[in-house]
Amino acid sequence: MSTTVAKMKVLGVGDASFIVNLSQDKYLDDAKFIIKVDGVTIDGVQTVSAQHGKDEVEQFVIRGDWRSGIHHVDITFLNDLYRPSTDDDRNLYLDSYEYKDENFDLNVRQGRPGTMSFDVQTQTSSSSRSSDGQLVLWMSEDAYLGDAKFNLYIDGEKIGDSYTVTSSHSKGDLQKIVINGDFGSGEHKIGIEFINDLYDHESGKDRNLYLHSAEYDGKTYQVSTEMLNYQTKSFTIENSGAGTTTSGDSGGKLTLWMSEDSFQGDAQFTVYVDGKKFGDTYTVTSSHAKGDLQRFDISGNLGSGEHKIDVNFINDAVGRNSSQDRNLYFQSAEYDGKVYDVSANMYYNQTKSFTVSSSDSADSYNLKSIRAADFHDLIGVNQHANYLDTAYGDKAAFVNALEYLGIGYIRTTASDGDMPFLKTLAAHGIDFDVIVDNNVNKWSDQLANMHELAPHIRTIEGPNEVNFWPVSFNGASGVSGAIATQKAIFEAINNASDLHDIPVVSFSVSASDSSAFKPYANSYEDLGNAHVYFGSTAPADVLAEYGRMPSDSMDDGKNTLITETGYNTGSGSMGVSESVQAKYTLDLVMDVAKQGFAGAILYELADLFDRPGEEGSNWGLFDSDWKAKPAAVGLHNLMTILEDSGSTAASFTTDTFSYDLKGLPQSGNTVVMEKSNGAHDIAVWAEPSLWNSTSRTEIKAATSTVEVDLQHSYGTVKVYDPLISADAINTYHNVDHVQIGVSDHPMIVEVA
Repeated sequence: MSTTVAKMKVLGVGDASFIVNLSQDKYLDDAKFIIKVDGVTIDGVQTVSAQHGKDEVEQFVIRGDWRSGIHHVDITFLNDLYRPSTDDDRNLYLDSYEYKDENFDLNVRQGRPGTMSFDVQTQTSSSSRSSDGQLVLWMSEDAYLGDAKFNLYIDGEKIGDSYTVTSSHSKGDLQKIVINGDFGSGEHKIGIEFINDLYDHESGKDRNLYLHSAEYDGKTYQVSTEMLNYQTKSFTIENSGAGTTTSGDSGGKLTLWMSEDSFQGDAQFTVYVDGKKFGDTYTVTSSHAKGDLQRFDISGNLGSGEHKIDVNFINDAVGRNSSQDRNLYFQSAEYDGKVYDVSANMYYNQTKSFTVSSSDSADSYNLKSIRAADFHDLIGVNQHANYLDTAYGDKAAFVNALEYLGIGYIRTTASDGDMPFLKTLAAHGIDFDVIVDNNVNKWSDQLANMHELAPHIRTIEGPNEVNFWPVSFNGASGVSGAIATQKAIFEAINNASDLHDIPVVSFSVSASDSSAFKPYANSYEDLGNAHVYFGSTAPADVLAEYGRMPSDSMDDGKNTLITETGYNTGSGSMGVSESVQAKYTLDLVMDVAKQGFAGAILYELADLFDRPGEEGSNWGLFDSDWKAKPAAVGLHNLMTILEDSGSTAASFTTDTFSYDLKGLPQSGNTVVMEKSNGAHDIAVWAEPSLWNSTSRTEIKAATSTVEVDLQHSYGTVKVYDPLISADAINTYHNVDHVQIGVSDHPMIVEVA
């Protein structure tokens, strides 16, 4: 076993725990893995930083509520990398595991993507109590030379081992720690003992523990405490036994996620279910500006069918200026395993109403499949190859990036200066959406170049955003000039024997109101053209509202090619984190398929420069050094999962596929792809709000357990998560249903 513990991290929640000691050989990036206990993934993808060659290990404390007995542990290495010319190699090592102060040496090296496994035998302590109740603590820390730890006491009895907090107080993060137990009716004294305070007088650095709130039996206890030295925070909880009459039976739970702007007091609200008040008045203390969220559990079995929920903001207050305002923010709700994206900003006393339903019933689908190869062809990417002073000056990296993505369709002009590199791309199998330059004086040269590129052109597009960059043609200008130019393009393409089968796409107009498009109405196109951007919002609803607006207004309702769309990762007002860009981009490409668009050309391939504050520089799937952002990795994985190399991949006739989904979140979607070998790939995803533009932080999405009922037994069923890997995260045999966790990006269930 390695001798130095370089870092420790806690995964999962529960009273039982064991420790896994891992290390790595680093090459370019750190080793990544997922860990499963009894087939259940614990807290997603993890990264190891401890260096095996330096005798370091990183300890991962795995928590759960496991019964006594043998539990199977799988650790799957995800991102192996080896360079034969230099013998550089990224590896993952499973050094050992520990349980109840006993160390078990394993010394296993994983030198390629794959899984290392072992079994651990656990014993449930008598002090863990039974699992009939649940105490929830919300904690954070100031870390210094290690994380803050505490002991938990209930009625003087120590519960479990010591607990470790890893969520940063300064970043506004909160860690949820769950303790299961049947504490009996009446009052119970809770003790939180901070056990490893540390302070450096010279540097002023300090390890501290923060208790924010506690929850038990459907009630939230505001017990906020700063624990700056060795001390114990005590408070009392009460088990109400059968519960209040307004909370109903204990068979279900409605959960609300809230935050506030406080002013001369905290925001308060009440909850009504089917017109009946549930619980007392609730008080919110979590700051919206800091990106915090507060959880409120309202217990009750509402029964089958739909139920109307009313959340009433009851104590709005304002001062003399705009900063003096008490507001309530409603982020989302959960009931019976289903997540409802019902966000509302409540700036005055008002009611937010929505409907929940029991997940006992399933949604049935009988969908016409999309060829997987056709899905591939839907997606293209914008680029600026002629910007030689930007990242695009590295043409080799440009080509490598396209090949990595698995995208073979780019948007480009066809000027004389473009042609040498376009021929290089064509030789690599890349096809083009050729956009006619707004300088239509060069139209004849562009047309000649199109003839030369004809076998590699998928679409030909009119000039770009003609309301911003007007075009003139044969004496006509403005709107008339745009239409005259489009007519000339349409007629020339349709009269050319080598081009007439290529769809002509309308010129684009940059607007968000149908009245702005209507003056440009004409019939000189096969496809409409839309530019759709989302800021920091989820794509589905925006795409549905604005994606077809140009075509409906000026192209007789023809299908639409979205020639610009995507998410920015800069620090400006439109920017989101790279993680959010990845999730929303994967949602976006699925929405394009689901909503039946002719395609979408993402904006864009790479960041122009490393300038986070410059909005125009940060739209890339790759950064300005051609390092893949998570969005590029996710697209690569998705395209790999849906790859179909069969000889009839582009021509076979698809069928319809039937299945049921139980527990799909309110913002959930699904679509089916089919491969030429008969495999069906069911995509299931949800699109909750993921970005707090005030605090500029990601909003953690809840995960819903969705049951996929396949209606028949299949020999092999694989589950993929494109954010994790192009390889299956789970494989089942001879099953007719599977369960998947759906949160904020597509999951793929492949049925063979």
